[in-house]
Amino acid sequence: MPSQHITKNKKILVKNIPSTKYINYPYLFIIIVGLLLYGKTIRFDFIQLDDMDYIVDAQYYFSNIQNAINGFLHSFSVKYYRPILFNSVIFDFFFSKSNPSFYHFTNIVYHILSCCFLFRFLCLLKYEEKIAFWMSLLFLVHPLFTQAVAWIFGRNDPLAAVFIIPSFIYFLKYLENKKIFFFATHIFFFSLSLFTKETAIGIPILCITYIFLEDNFHFLLNKKNIYIKFLIGWIAIIIPWYILRWYSLEQAIKSSNIEIFASSKVGFGAMLENAPFLSESIFKFFVPFRVSVWPLFHPIHTWGGVFIFFLLLFCIKKLQIPLKKTIWCFVWWLIFILPGTLVVVIYNDGTRLSDYLEHRTYIPSIAFIILLNEFFKHLPTQKNSFFKKNFSIIFSLVIFFLGTITFLHTNAFKNAETYWKSATEDAPHSAQAWKMLAKPYFDKKD
Repeated sequence: MPSQHITKNKKILVKNIPSTKYINYPYLFIIIVGLLLYGKTIRFDFIQLDDMDYIVDAQYYFSNIQNAINGFLHSFSVKYYRPILFNSVIFDFFFSKSNPSFYHFTNIVYHILSCCFLFRFLCLLKYEEKIAFWMSLLFLVHPLFTQAVAWIFGRNDPLAAVFIIPSFIYFLKYLENKKIFFFATHIFFFSLSLFTKETAIGIPILCITYIFLEDNFHFLLNKKNIYIKFLIGWIAIIIPWYILRWYSLEQAIKSSNIEIFASSKVGFGAMLENAPFLSESIFKFFVPFRVSVWPLFHPIHTWGGVFIFFLLLFCIKKLQIPLKKTIWCFVWWLIFILPGTLVVVIYNDGTRLSDYLEHRTYIPSIAFIILLNEFFKHLPTQKNSFFKKNFSIIFSLVIFFLGTITFLHTNAFKNAETYWKSATEDAPHSAQAWKMLAKPYFDKKD
């Protein structure tokens, strides 16, 4: 961005952003609310969804601290190359062994950290600090993300967000200040996010989209050396990551004699089969009253999401929200939501399962948080004076209401029996849910 343009914008922004003296410690407030909301999950047990396989039955792996390094060359899982995710389990195992309490506690920490980073990210995007604070609280208490926090291996998404959001923070900082420290820190967090979850490979696409949209190609034309620096930095991480991923998964598959799936439908065909996931993720973010531990596609969610999508487009046009910001939010959402639609698992008995757990909406939904900031930023001042004057009171009630739903929804994650009983109630036609419910009853000879 040209320096004169930046200086001009800074003067305007400093003049227009109002003071937010009503809250002096936003990060402390986020921490307190997060602990109060999810604190009870520390006493929860395993729910027998990956956690028993990856912790209790794999103590041989997670008890060996050397696997924190070995995991980069030999993946613990034959399906995923996510060494930092499994390193987080090694860290927890060192303190907690097979006691689930510490694993649940670190999940809460990851979620709170990602919300604190989100608040900082929104402020850097030049949104009013007051609005950014309430939007971060909304993300903190939203019922749709309960599974990402209350289920131990739902941590993959909050943990990835802890690295993905700072990578954008330092990307923005570098564009403004051109300090090599910011560039190096951006690349550092990008590499951490990529080794946590492979969907982070979309970060360079989002960064490039941001540059093009914000500066109308001027950045590319006038600052080619900086643009090339970013490309070199990203490629320097992606190529070694890809080689390590390929080698590690090959080694894991060769050393494993377990045949998990008969086959999997992958690619465009699976995406079409999973297409309702896109609209349902929209519906459940804006109407979070039918969240589920084991969701199946439902016509109300699917078509409700389509309706909300067009309603959003209407509001965007009515409020005259900049097209550049709208496109960037849409790209963010697509980049992180589409990978969850690329696979349909087919078990040996012929059962088909779309990987449609709600924790996958965690990072994509940040796009909606950014879009909501745009909505409140562009509300007409005179027509909405009552709403603006009472914004904090109204949103306090919204946060309390959604937090109550989340607090109650966490009860489904208390143990394997409560989780899979809730799963059969949410998805009574799912053979997988009924089969998993049988296990805790079988274990206690009931």
